[in-house]
Amino acid sequence: MTRLTCWIAACFGLGYLPKAPGTWGTLLGYPIWLGLSLLPYQDLLPARLLTAGLLALIAVPICWIAERAVAEIDPGWVVLDEAIAIPFCLLLYRPTGGSLLLLLPLSFALFRLFDILKPPPIFQIQRLPGGWGVVLDDVLAGFYTAFALWLLKWIGVPGL
Repeated sequence: MTRLTCWIAACFGLGYLPKAPGTWGTLLGYPIWLGLSLLPYQDLLPARLLTAGLLALIAVPICWIAERAVAEIDPGWVVLDEAIAIPFCLLLYRPTGGSLLLLLPLSFALFRLFDILKPPPIFQIQRLPGGWGVVLDDVLAGFYTAFALWLLKWIGVPGL
């Protein structure tokens, strides 16, 4: 069971790639977001938030088991947290139209920026125990990304 859980935490092997595992985990988040958008009621923001929240809750024990399996806090190969954060980044968007050409690379760059720099309180949240810190720091980076995208749209960046 632990081996399977670690495999899931590594996003089916993406986390074991030798270069930039967090980047690969982040990229997996986009097909997850697209797949979630096909579920019923996903045109409603509360439904998207609930769905993303359920994914995060499922990810917490998976990441915790993976941490315990290797006796390491937030091992680099655990990238499930990055993957499930992308639906939070894109909470305000549906996968339609040409806006995706700007939205997807911009959301990727912003999320990676927030995930790497860890502005407050992301840095503090990552210290939470039991898998919570592993997942919630990325969820919060996702919310920061969603806010940054909204702000860019509000100030009139075309294509958002």
